[in-house]
Amino acid sequence: MTRIVNVVTDPASHVLTLTLDDGRSTRYDVEPMLWGPVFEPLKLDRALFDAVRISDHGDTVIWPTGADIAPEALLANLALAR
Repeated sequence: MTRIVNVVTDPASHVLTLTLDDGRSTRYDVEPMLWGPVFEPLKLDRALFDAVRISDHGDTVIWPTGADIAPEALLANLALAR
């Protein structure tokens, strides 16, 4: 199973750059999902968005609001590139 080892936010957008344990990287734009009680605060507060981190299992990214994104969605770009 592929694990996420690093996540970086793009300062000019709501794009995450994920680095994987096999050295590959992928970008994921979370802008379309930044609505509702769990995700909307991430759109309104840049510092909160930038507080993203990798889950303890290395399978997804999480925020202090309790928001997370399914690993299948995060890694979908990799599947398309194969």
